[in-house]
Amino acid sequence: MAEYFTSSKKTLFDYWQDKSRSLRFLDGGTREEAYSYFCLNCHPKFPWLDIGSGTGYVIKKCLGNILGQLIIAVDISFEMLIRYQVPEVNKIIASGEFLPLRKKSIAFTSSFFCLSDYPRLSLFSNSIQRILIDVGEVILFDYAVGDGYWELRKAHHDPQKLIGNINLRTAEDINKEFSDLSSLQEKYITSTVSTKNLMRKFDFLPETLDRKFLFIHLKRR
Repeated sequence: MAEYFTSSKKTLFDYWQDKSRSLRFLDGGTREEAYSYFCLNCHPKFPWLDIGSGTGYVIKKCLGNILGQLIIAVDISFEMLIRYQVPEVNKIIASGEFLPLRKKSIAFTSSFFCLSDYPRLSLFSNSIQRILIDVGEVILFDYAVGDGYWELRKAHHDPQKLIGNINLRTAEDINKEFSDLSSLQEKYITSTVSTKNLMRKFDFLPETLDRKFLFIHLKRR
């Protein structure tokens, strides 16, 4: 399947309706360190909404702390959600840009490696801020400016035709988009990974890469 994404949401939607791709997201892969940081350092409130939840690997990893709580998983991929690894979680096929939830109904929202798929975040930020309660919190985890893999992909391929997490941002970029929220914590997490473990391999990649992730914790003002 050709991997192209030129800001077309239909193209992005179609890309994720792929069974073989969903099977590759049953574990943490090269993002394991980022997921581990979240599970060790965050204390979700409930109801918890996870946007771009995939097959539920993050929820499964944190399960010991959240069993029996109300959690809602949102994803645009039916193939991901039918392989969701935590049966207790409520699942919705929807986009984070248009969340089918009532105003001020969610206490905690998270999103992992999803927002960098999109060149503009205004619809996401407005949707999240709408459903968040007055003391609600948001955790965003994504690839950051300087991530070795995606920076090399953009350098060797036409960035206007690449699909994936090419819209790399800084903490300052995120804060501007979520103007109704205050930043509680910002952290860049780096790790060196073997390119043998990457889902997509290219001749121009070195044997190891430095990955760079952004963790940001926001709260309604």
